[in-house]
Amino acid sequence: YKSESVGELAKQLAAGLVRLRRGYIDSAEALLRIIKNDTSYPYEFVVYRLTGYRPSRAELVEPIDGADLRADLPRLALQLCNSIELPAGAYSEPVYDTPALAKRFRVSTKTIQRWRRQGLVARRLVFEDGKKRIAFLTSSVRDFVDRRRRERRA
Repeated sequence: YKSESVGELAKQLAAGLVRLRRGYIDSAEALLRIIKNDTSYPYEFVVYRLTGYRPSRAELVEPIDGADLRADLPRLALQLCNSIELPAGAYSEPVYDTPALAKRFRVSTKTIQRWRRQGLVARRLVFEDGKKRIAFLTSSVRDFVDRRRRERRA
């Protein structure tokens, strides 16, 4: 993790209640949508947006750089996915594995890997064949494509 505090938070969330982890994963993606690279965010804000819990101000934690947070949130989501068996069918929208997404956009799987580094949020889900694979929700792909279009226009 680029931010030590986000790495520690990820460990705590992965060790927490299993029934809450999917919510943390979805919250990490939602938070990623509003983070700006050139802004710093208080640790308390990040914890609250992920968990709904307001930590006490007793422990002093440095603000988290937006660019670091943008890099760390997808990693946090994957770490949480690795800590549970989340079926692809748990989502009410189509889910793509890497080869299927590459085929849909007529690109290589290496391009999908590059998109992940650029902010496409992935999850590790259990598919119908019982295997756990990297997966992409349709909404995650749509958000990524929309964000890239906005960035190209700017």
